[in-house]
Amino acid sequence: MSRLDTSASTGEVTEPPPDGIRGRVKAWLDAHRGGLMLAATIALASSFLAEHYGAPAMLFALLIGMAFNFLADHSKSRPGIGFSSRTLLRIGVALLGLRLTFADVSQLGLTPILGVIGLLGRIAFDQVHLIKGDTQHNQRLACLGSPAI
Repeated sequence: MSRLDTSASTGEVTEPPPDGIRGRVKAWLDAHRGGLMLAATIALASSFLAEHYGAPAMLFALLIGMAFNFLADHSKSRPGIGFSSRTLLRIGVALLGLRLTFADVSQLGLTPILGVIGLLGRIAFDQVHLIKGDTQHNQRLACLGSPAI
């Protein structure tokens, strides 16, 4: 028996929906491949240009991205470009901020690191008691930590 189905109305040969997680991942990669490859190519090109010309890689990425903007209208690259511009960009910005934070704090020494860990632990402790509705715990102090999370 063949895995290909023939549509009765159009006579087109189509594949059945993917089964299992492996099939869904393959279908997702097939749909997003064009845009992801474009984003990876732009990232590699901007890194190369930044190393050789001494300008920021983000500047080159923006300029090259503007040059390839017309591909956002193409049906094969639209899903991958959308995923790259939303999800991958957010992850990249978060990782960049995390790297800067750890680098800055680690230069200060062990005392500030322990202080940050202690403050975050205290805020988490207060939030747990605030959510549980613990009346014996000081809720005013717990509310002070709310904006920090």
